[in-house]
Amino acid sequence: MGKADFPYTAEGDDTRLWDALASAGLLSVKDETVQKPVLFGMGTQTVHQKTYSLTETGKAARYRNSFQFCTGRYAVMSIDHFSEPGTVLGGGQKISEVVFHVTATDVPQWAHNPDIQKAFPDLATALQKDTVQKAVMVQTNKGWMDADDFNAATAN
Repeated sequence: MGKADFPYTAEGDDTRLWDALASAGLLSVKDETVQKPVLFGMGTQTVHQKTYSLTETGKAARYRNSFQFCTGRYAVMSIDHFSEPGTVLGGGQKISEVVFHVTATDVPQWAHNPDIQKAFPDLATALQKDTVQKAVMVQTNKGWMDADDFNAATAN
């Protein structure tokens, strides 16, 4: 996925996710009505749009220049089990699948905002204490790393 650009303009009525982010202080919003050309140049129509920009809080919480925001970190509480490390055919990396318990830490106050919790219902589950997770780990020269983080690090 490429870089997500701000300011971001949304047209129409379904802006509840963006509005929740604005309510939590991650984005500022400019609400306006503009004239846009109609298909085939047959005049103009009035369109309602909102333009969202990052606030300082949003800039600090933004994840990898995407439209995602960091809601804290996980602390591993226990490891239930893991597969025997094996080598991936054609890639040469050693991998292992791990099942473990985590708890959310360093959760910013905005992540508890009721509008955020309503707009992103999976977030409430993700922020619960003692949740079970599964990950594929890759062995690197710096130790074991989550496969998603490994792929992101090697993509640049």
